Amino acid sequence: MLTVDERHQQQEQPEVVETAAPASERISRATRRKLAAQQLSDSTAARQGRSTTSTPSEPRQKTPPPYDTAPAAQVPQPADTIPGSESPTSSVRAAIRAVLFPCIVRETQLIAELQRRVRSPFVDSFFKYLGALGTHTAFFLLLPCLFWFDSGSTIVEYGQEVDKNRVYGRSLVLLLAAGVYFSGAAKDYIGLPRPLPPVVRMSTSVSIDVEYGFPSTHTANATSLSLFTALYFQRYWASSWSESAQTAILVALATYSVLIGLSRIVTGMHTLLDVIGGAIIGCGIVVIHWCWLMAPMEEWLMNSWTVPLVMVPLCVLLISIHPDPDGPCPCFDDSVAFVGTCGGLMIGNWHYGIHIVSHPAIVRPLTALMTLQRLATGISLIVAWRITTKRVCYTLLPPLYRTLALPFKRKFFSLADKDYKSIPASHVSFAPSLLHLAATDKMRFRLPRYDVDIATKLIVYCGIGLLATDVIPVLFETLNI
Repeated sequence: MLTVDERHQQQEQPEVVETAAPASERISRATRRKLAAQQLSDSTAARQGRSTTSTPSEPRQKTPPPYDTAPAAQVPQPADTIPGSESPTSSVRAAIRAVLFPCIVRETQLIAELQRRVRSPFVDSFFKYLGALGTHTAFFLLLPCLFWFDSGSTIVEYGQEVDKNRVYGRSLVLLLAAGVYFSGAAKDYIGLPRPLPPVVRMSTSVSIDVEYGFPSTHTANATSLSLFTALYFQRYWASSWSESAQTAILVALATYSVLIGLSRIVTGMHTLLDVIGGAIIGCGIVVIHWCWLMAPMEEWLMNSWTVPLVMVPLCVLLISIHPDPDGPCPCFDDSVAFVGTCGGLMIGNWHYGIHIVSHPAIVRPLTALMTLQRLATGISLIVAWRITTKRVCYTLLPPLYRTLALPFKRKFFSLADKDYKSIPASHVSFAPSLLHLAATDKMRFRLPRYDVDIATKLIVYCGIGLLATDVIPVLFETLNI
């Protein structure tokens, strides 16, 4: 016998099924209508020669161009692995990677163990900010002073008296530029990663996640600076210093170079292999410059009118042949900046040499006030030039690129004729390199990169080199400061 409650349940159950079935049928019909409409749209698009890859729940996406245009505007993937077989890699590049990549994997475990043993708040901060002394930002802040403050001691080069600071400064800038260019080109060509997890990377740079590792640019710069300074000091300055002072200076230079290399390992930014590669580049360019190029370069700057005619196409050529990386590594941006600086520096020194011949420079004893005046005037002019010129270039160059249809095939840059109409004013900051010094490890390299950035950077930094070596020193003499 069924109870009263059971009879009620039997009576209610069919009613539930009857009310649920029509709802299910209504949902199915709606879905079928959407699918049918989508199939009709797809077939129409196929007849018209258009491709469709969207689904009913996804918005239709614009077909991407055949190359990457602006991935730097997005959050890039960390460069923790080398490209696989799907990447278009030359046999030479693949052979180099096959030899070096296992070394990086082995060193990763050693560096992780080293960090486990030595890391502390003091060690992290010391080596992290020590690495900032090897950046191009630090060099751009310090190197102009070699052209703004005469040493008061001259050397005779090809019948002309030249201040020792100026000869040292232009050679040092060329060596640092060569180190940045060749190490950056090697990074982009080989594409080896930095030390892999579990190594912790510590840096003041915002682009550590997209930069390749081998070789170390910091080490190349520190090595070339220390070695060239030691050679130049021994030839031109040592005679006026005591033996103990000479020894102290040489030890300080060697210590600086070693500490920079060590900082790259302790902070997890490079392996020992990267550091050795950077040191080889640094030593190599110094030996070549000191033994074979320095004297001819000085003679050329003082006696030839071909300096501007050679430097402009040479800068364009160096930028054009720089390897294109597999990822949005910003090494190319640094190379462009240093190449432009060298072009302006060579032209500025050439013109300033003519100015000195006709109007001999007067070396005045500088007071503290005059030193501050020179620094304030020089830095203000360089910052004003940078901001003004970038805004002018960002206004004039995009329509020029679109009108002339300038060929540009470098990856990871937005194209003026395809990807953007104008460049926002926020892309021009006061001094982004200085702001990077306060960055944290978690920041990414997110700034958009436009095709006109290359020509803009070349013009801006060429102007900085020209201002620092020619225009600003002449202005100091005119203002009597």
